[in-house]
Amino acid sequence: MSYDSNTCDYKIHRILKDRNQGRKSRVEILALKSGSWRKIDEHPDVFQYILLGMHSLAYIQGAFHWVGLSRNYFVVSFNISHEVYGEIPLPEQISMSYIDIGVSELEGMLCAYSNVHHQGENTFKLWMMKDYGVQESWNALFCITDPNIDIPVPKYVFANGEVLFWCIYYGRAENAYWTQNGPFTLLP
Repeated sequence: MSYDSNTCDYKIHRILKDRNQGRKSRVEILALKSGSWRKIDEHPDVFQYILLGMHSLAYIQGAFHWVGLSRNYFVVSFNISHEVYGEIPLPEQISMSYIDIGVSELEGMLCAYSNVHHQGENTFKLWMMKDYGVQESWNALFCITDPNIDIPVPKYVFANGEVLFWCIYYGRAENAYWTQNGPFTLLP
């Protein structure tokens, strides 16, 4: 859900998988003032192949963002005011071999992250887009290799630039918070 300043209304965007149509999806939007869902017919075919990782959704620059897949991974954007889709390339260093790819928002900027599982090791990499929509402005922030972290999601940037992220920590059967320097202990 997001606030649309053009209409002074809140809107909800949803994507419904059509079980009878294979990979096709139906896209709808709800403006809270109207109280009813309306189908959006104008969405390109490329956006019918959407990765629906709930941990990977970012709202930046008046648009929702998530990772999509056609022939390659890319960032799908949906502008809530104009109700139009866009496409933003991911960092060139993200290849098709990455298993877990997502987007998040840190300090008002779009971030992309990946987690590669290879030979018992998990390697988490994080990039931040300095200039919105400009592929060349992706900057690598850090890389962590640890066999025990899985599904890391960036959540917060401290004043010193250290990034806090949430993940599942193997060996502890619980969710955990980490920074680049290791586990982050929450005070009681």
